[in-house]
Amino acid sequence: MKQFLITLLAIGILSGCDKEESAPNTQLEIAVLDAEGNGASNSEVNVYLSLASFLDQESPIANGLTDATGAITFYGLKPKQTYYIDVRRVNATNWISQITSPYIEEGMNTFSTVISENWYSNLSNAAGISWSPKYVFIDDVWYIYNDCFNDDQYLFKKNLKMSYRNHTKCSASDPDFYTGEWFGTANQVTIYSDLEGDTGLSFKLVESDPAYFLGELRINGGELLLVRFEKMGI
Repeated sequence: MKQFLITLLAIGILSGCDKEESAPNTQLEIAVLDAEGNGASNSEVNVYLSLASFLDQESPIANGLTDATGAITFYGLKPKQTYYIDVRRVNATNWISQITSPYIEEGMNTFSTVISENWYSNLSNAAGISWSPKYVFIDDVWYIYNDCFNDDQYLFKKNLKMSYRNHTKCSASDPDFYTGEWFGTANQVTIYSDLEGDTGLSFKLVESDPAYFLGELRINGGELLLVRFEKMGI
């Protein structure tokens, strides 16, 4: 009986802590700006507890749309922690801007971020976007890429996981499928597969768009080849 009472007291103390942490007076006011510095109205805002949830876009604890000035306020957040903020309006996101809130204290907290159409959200999303190398640029003319390349599929996910599927092999030793990771910047994308001994693939990101991107690859002999990758399923 004594042990049972101690257990109940412990549960009561923990429950009391949870109630205190709810802090209904804790607010987070978010200002969303576009690339020109104007308030980005009607932007979808999702608030996550962890970076993993942000990357996988799973279980937001709060969400809503910004008002005419590009602002939105969330109430009742737990203080003494940071949150991860995902913002999107059409093809513009804050993924290469500020995604982490300040350390939240009780009372009013403020946060601002900038959305833009960028390489990260052009090339990927939580479920993954598939790309195929469809055309090559040779002597100022675009040509359809060789059949054993133009049906390859590279899938890029927001959490930086990737997969590759080879539908038509150029040689018998080519892999049918592999997974790995991808990393990018505004002008470079690198792929690392999980295949043993693989040294990765890197290309200059010349241009990106929600429907295509241009990558400059160095092929055998050191020659640079400009390739147009197109989004699959559109």
